Amino acid sequence: MPTINYRINKIEGLRTGEESKSVDINSNFAILSVKKDNNPSIGDFLNIDFSFEVGYEPNLGRMKIEGTLWYSEKDIDKTVTVKGDKIKLDPETIKAVTTSIVRESLLEVIDLSKKLRLPVPIRLPSVDMKPTNLEFTKSA
Repeated sequence: MPTINYRINKIEGLRTGEESKSVDINSNFAILSVKKDNNPSIGDFLNIDFSFEVGYEPNLGRMKIEGTLWYSEKDIDKTVTVKGDKIKLDPETIKAVTTSIVRESLLEVIDLSKKLRLPVPIRLPSVDMKPTNLEFTKSA
């Protein structure tokens, strides 16, 4: 994955006093701005400002992260078109950037949700099996 750097600039978290047996969790992200940049040690890269939010229904709380992602690939000029004050990215670049933002942000809000005692914002895997062996070697 051509993500060079993921940096959080702002974290917000709120837990209300509400309780509920059933909760809907909604997450959303937005690319706020994109700038083509250059660093002598890494060359050309995209400097992408983003926000990532998680909300709960009923209103148990919310979490929000704002940050910056640095993205680079071999021939970035082929995937980026700058037209005046707009920058256009090809679909594969958008997919890679989106994947990086969502993955990294989810890892951050998982930790924050634990601290706020809110439900984790992703479906965690569960094991559904019938054990065949119930006896194990005792540790020394």
